[in-house]
Order: sequence, then C-alpha cells, then structure tokens
Amino acid sequence: QAMTIAQALYQEDPLADEWVSFAAEQLDRELSERWVHRAIEEGIQNLYRPPAPLIALFEQLEHIPLWLDESLLGVARQTVRRSGPLGNWLLVNVALMGGYRYEGVIQPLLLTGRLADYAPQRLADTTQFVQDVLSEEGLKRGARGYRAIIRVRLLHAHIRYHLRHHPQWSTEQWGAPVNQADMLATQLLFSLSYLITGRALGLRFNERESLSVIHLWRYVGVLLGVTESLLPSDEREARRLFYLIGMTQSVAGPEAAVLGRALHEVPQALAEGWVERVQAQAAMKIRAGVSRLFLGDEALCHLGVPLSAVSYAVIGVVPLIYTLEQVRSKLPGFTTVAAHLGGRWQDKYTQNLLKRSGKYQNR
Repeated sequence: QAMTIAQALYQEDPLADEWVSFAAEQLDRELSERWVHRAIEEGIQNLYRPPAPLIALFEQLEHIPLWLDESLLGVARQTVRRSGPLGNWLLVNVALMGGYRYEGVIQPLLLTGRLADYAPQRLADTTQFVQDVLSEEGLKRGARGYRAIIRVRLLHAHIRYHLRHHPQWSTEQWGAPVNQADMLATQLLFSLSYLITGRALGLRFNERESLSVIHLWRYVGVLLGVTESLLPSDEREARRLFYLIGMTQSVAGPEAAVLGRALHEVPQALAEGWVERVQAQAAMKIRAGVSRLFLGDEALCHLGVPLSAVSYAVIGVVPLIYTLEQVRSKLPGFTTVAAHLGGRWQDKYTQNLLKRSGKYQNR
C-alpha cells in the first residue's frame, strides 16, 4: 500500500495534461479558453467537432460515478458550513499551514515565483474555492463549484507543463509536479483533517455526517483528476491513506518558513488603519494558537510562526463548543439554523477577503 502511494508521487493527470499541451502548442489562448467555457456550460456532446483531447477530458468530467450519493453532498455542505469561523480557522491554520511543511508541495510555488507576496491572494483563492464547492448544487455541470474545480485542474496542468522541463525541477527528489499523491493529500486535508481537528475542538459529527464529508471530497478529487482507486470511501480508509502519505513526504527546507510566516501574517497585511492592525494582531495570536495546538512547537518553528500561548485558551473553549453542539444535535431544526448562520459568516468572510486581497495586490 505504501508503494502504491510512493508510485503516485510520479503520476500526473494525463487527460488534463494532454489538453493543456495541445492547447498551448496548437491553439491561441483565446480560442482554447472559449472551447473550455463552452464545454463547461453546454456539455462536450453538444459542441461541434471539439478537439479530441478536450473530448477525452470532459467525458471523464461529465461521467457520474455509480457510487455518488447526491443526498450525501447536501449533508456535507450543511456539516461544513455550520462550523462557521471555526471551520475557517481549521482550514487555514491546520490544513494549509501544515501542508507548507513538505518539500514536494512548496516547490511548485517556489519555482513559479508565487511566494510571500501572493499569500493573501492565494488564501483568498483557496477560501473561495471551498465556498464554491460547498455552494448549493455546486458540483452540477456549469455550477460554481464545477467551474472552480475545472479552473484549478487546468491550473495544475499548466504548472506541470511549465515545470516539466524546468532546469531546477528534480523529479527524483520531489516526484512529478502537482502529482497524484500531493493532490490526494490535499483532498484529505480538506476532509479528514476537518473532521479530526473539528472533533478535538468540540464539534460533533454523527456517522452519516462524517461519511458525507469524505464522500464530497472523494467526488471533488475525481473531478480534479485524482485516480479514483486512490480516493477513500470512508473515514477509516482516509485515516490509513493519510498515514501512508505521511510516510512518503520529505520535510521542506528554509523556504517553508517564508510561506508559513506569510500565511500567518495575512491579517496584518490586509489591515487598514490602527484599529484593524490591533485586531489583526489579536487574530494572528489566535491563528498561531490553533496551529500550535494541532501542529506542535517544532512544526511552528520550522514554519516561521511565533509560538502563541493562546493555544491553551483555545483548549478552554472546547467545553463551551461541545455543550452548544450537544444542544444543537438534540433540538429539531437547530442544525439547519447553525448551517445557515455559519454559512453566512463564511460567505461574508470570503467576500471581504477577496476584496482586501485584490486591493493588496494592487498596492
């Protein structure tokens, strides 16, 4: 099993890669984008004589797996959105921050020049991607999540196209750029990591809710080009895979601190005026506290994030969250209300983050 994951470090996404190579070498950019846009909106079968690589890619995208349960996608949406700001803290300060520790993950960012200066925009894009995936009917053809997934999949293919012949890229050392194992690890960070860290902070998930989160990101993984046989079908499989992936990853060098510190300082970078700067300092302490609680002191030092005693305060709120969750799970309709309120917070936070990051990039 470990060898299967190790081999995935050298496997790419043939369907997306073939289309990107064909488009780059035989079509102008405007025409290739128009083909993709029409395939997303109209479906590949409704286009007149589309290029063969595009047909192959979209036939895979439009195929609905036999195991897909639409009702579970709705449960997953409600389960993640009801976590509100807590879910966002876990995504940013555990999943994203923890991912920057590994060499193969950060090398594409390093070699494409997207380091510290792009941290606010990268965070905004990732947050928006998750919200698009969680939108109502978001994974239907032409919907927000479906479009966002295809954009990310093609971005990954463009990165591979750029780095495949890059003189500084070492396939022996890092595997293929944005390889199958790295993409699988990302799905697990968005699914399994959320469940484990959420439970540790007092959130409650019943068996169907935990299955739904794994199920949602399993389907997202298929759409993103991850080999279907690699993707877990339940939490137990996900835990085994997460362990096996950890066995194959090498720890990054000093570049990890550049990315980690930049992600940690996003609130400060986006703050306007002294009041917001004070609020940003408080937010950074809370964020660092969450990271320290789950990643540990050694990891935070490696990532260039200052150790925060707030991690102990974070533990202090666990009984409160657990009590609220007990009430929510027992009173009819409260889960729906929590999902509505938590989802509204996440939507507003994402919109504000996109607005602020856009202004930051234009400075």
